[in-house]
Amino acid sequence: MKLTIAALLSGAVAFAQCSMCRTAAAANGASAKSLDLAVVVLFVPAMCLFCGVMLTAYRGNRDRDRDE
Repeated sequence: MKLTIAALLSGAVAFAQCSMCRTAAAANGASAKSLDLAVVVLFVPAMCLFCGVMLTAYRGNRDRDRDE
């Protein structure tokens, strides 16, 4: 867990584009960095929602197991 958090906070460059998106961005003259940023910005809320649902399910399951 600590390794995952360290990797996320390290500031490493994330190449979030598929090859088709990168080719389309280069053809249209769009900046690849802005497209990378847009992909990450759209990914973060979805990942937070997913983690929230999983955490809620885990806590609910844990509490139910304690009651038995």
